[in-house]
Amino acid sequence: MKIGVLGAGMAGLAAAALLARQGYAVTVLEKAFYPGGSAGFYMRKGKRFPAGATILFGLEPGGLLDELFRPLELGLRPRPLAHPMDVVLSDRTVRVLAGRDEWEQELRRAFPERGEAVLRFWRRLATIAESVHELTRAEPALPLRRAYQLGRLPVLLLRRPELAARLGRYSLWTVGQLLRRCGLEDYRPLREFLDLQLMDAAQVGAEQAALLPASLALDIYRRGSFALPGGTGELAEALEARLLADGGELRRREEALRLEPADGGGWVAVTRRGEHRFDAVVNATGRLELGLGQPDAAAASPPSEEADGSFGAEPLPETGLPGLPADVGGWGAVRLDLRLGAEAFAGTGAEPPPELAHGLPFAWQIKPSPANAALIGDLEGPVYATLHPEEDGERLLTVSAHAPAAGWTGLQRSEYAARKRELSRALREEAARVVPALRGMGEPAGEAGTPATYERFIGKARVGGTPMTVREAILRPRGLFSGQPRLYLAGESVYPGPGTLSSALSGGYAARAVMREQPLR
Repeated sequence: MKIGVLGAGMAGLAAAALLARQGYAVTVLEKAFYPGGSAGFYMRKGKRFPAGATILFGLEPGGLLDELFRPLELGLRPRPLAHPMDVVLSDRTVRVLAGRDEWEQELRRAFPERGEAVLRFWRRLATIAESVHELTRAEPALPLRRAYQLGRLPVLLLRRPELAARLGRYSLWTVGQLLRRCGLEDYRPLREFLDLQLMDAAQVGAEQAALLPASLALDIYRRGSFALPGGTGELAEALEARLLADGGELRRREEALRLEPADGGGWVAVTRRGEHRFDAVVNATGRLELGLGQPDAAAASPPSEEADGSFGAEPLPETGLPGLPADVGGWGAVRLDLRLGAEAFAGTGAEPPPELAHGLPFAWQIKPSPANAALIGDLEGPVYATLHPEEDGERLLTVSAHAPAAGWTGLQRSEYAARKRELSRALREEAARVVPALRGMGEPAGEAGTPATYERFIGKARVGGTPMTVREAILRPRGLFSGQPRLYLAGESVYPGPGTLSSALSGGYAARAVMREQPLR
């Protein structure tokens, strides 16, 4: 049984590795050179840079990713993060902490004006999040079309019937509604904190974010957040290694341009190099139609580590992503990579109070100034900065933000270069709020990237998947069935939604569907 997987992002790699482990002949077709998509990495001048995601969830014993990948025996070495993040608001900083007691203490400290009300709100949110986590562990794949998509849900609801009532009660709520119910709708600091967290995790702010998935996204840090020594790209590499060890194949720089029905059933994937016939296909590209893309000469070779100019000195695409349905949500990303001497980070930022002395966080979410937010193109979302381990006496600081992908296509080269310079300045200015040494360092070596850069280097300009509104997440979630026989969907644009964890779960659901509907003989 030959299975084709289109796309080597987290969803595609998860589906491919799980299927190969069960004995399927799996071929992955990937447009980019490096695996992992926006959870992967790229190499530049001999240095390794994360493509996007940096914090992993679900790797605690019995966690969602731990359970999903247990059959694969990946041998990961996750490092728990006690202090994963600081969220820098307009007038204060909130330290996101892993310990439940420490987090409640931090809520009182960070929101002194309404501390007890905020604590009641968060406890209610955490109770809802626990129900969503238990539901997710039961492995239902929504929307339901087959009995096997229920997973272990019937058993769970028999054992814990109160979950059905709780999930049903809050199924159509937004986070904004819970704020109003708790009398906090007018408390700006908390709403600003929630908006920054949710714009990153759910692609929408508190007023629009569906409460059920948003509650888990907000409180999942209490279950554990993790970093890998090699970044999230290490997970992508481990999945690729397992795929290859189990007889699968990953064909880099070979994008599936279109799918055609094969005589006798199955599909033919057409690439620049030829055709591949498969008995079934998992489409994990994020392109949900059969015309999956057009030839792009810029993606036909791996990015050169010796190329002149900065990261992102690539030929500009003439148009946006071909054939991407207009109703698929998501953003592009802009970023700045800075390599600085380790001394630049000594004593960075305001020191935490003694009882919360965790030192530097792993990452920051920063509320940008109105002028910089307008320049970036996202008036509500955060600037996201991550501090990576020291290497050769330097530390890598990556600074990124969401931005409309369409705003970076179709530009004249001079206009594109000018916008990148302004973007670099804005991102650096925001990063200096948490790394003050940046203000007095002149122009440190840095490389900027835009949605056009992502299109070339990782194969897609849009990141983040479908916004998690009530409509998209609850009423009309996009499921794994394409409407075509033997063609399944996975990735951030289908259930359970955006993010590395959700993408991997969607790959697992697609793999399960293939195993149930296309069993090995």
